[in-house]
Amino acid sequence: MMRSKRGLKALSLCALVAGLAVFGVSAVQAEEGAHWNVSGSSVSATLKPEVVISEVEAENIKLSTKIGGQPVEFSCTGAQFIGAKLETEGKITSGNKTKFTGCMTKINGTVSAACVPVSGGEKGVAVSTALKGELILNKGEAIILFEPVSGSTFLVLEFGEECGLGGTCPIIGKQTVKDSNGQMTTELVTHTVEQGPISELWVVSKTAEHVATVTGRARLVLAGAHKGLKWSGTPG
Repeated sequence: MMRSKRGLKALSLCALVAGLAVFGVSAVQAEEGAHWNVSGSSVSATLKPEVVISEVEAENIKLSTKIGGQPVEFSCTGAQFIGAKLETEGKITSGNKTKFTGCMTKINGTVSAACVPVSGGEKGVAVSTALKGELILNKGEAIILFEPVSGSTFLVLEFGEECGLGGTCPIIGKQTVKDSNGQMTTELVTHTVEQGPISELWVVSKTAEHVATVTGRARLVLAGAHKGLKWSGTPG
């Protein structure tokens, strides 16, 4: 799916509709009383457990889209949270980031050596912008919404000069994750998560924006002093 200039004119309206009707104010919203639980107790303002990605499951995390009519897939074997802690009111630290490693790019199903993502001089790496997270309720299901702290840019993929996709490839929008087994509200040591409902990500190329879909699953656990403890999220 590709949006033309006419579609770009509608972006501000779409963003407003998404912000009001989809991402948190009406049909989907953070319920009053939302909170994280660790070993039977609600997370307090002074006790903020660190949450980390312990493992990306066998199938890599993949972002699939089409650019210039060609299928393009960005695939990463690893991912880690940077500065993500469970806070009061069902929130996750504002300013947290996600670092993806072992990344490669396929164009028309073929790996492109020229389009390997690079970040800070590291090959095969991509790092999100500063994000904020929040536990929300969608059609009775507890999910986590991640969105940029400011603006709409979620992540910028950077490539070498020889890459036909251009020097950079911004990804804009918002992303949700859900417990793959529908157990976000159940206290477990490990929660396996995948892309949730109402996610809306777009890859921005030189000429247009292209809808993107994320597949793959990752396992979330607590770290530090809370390592090995069971945890859950109650949206309200």
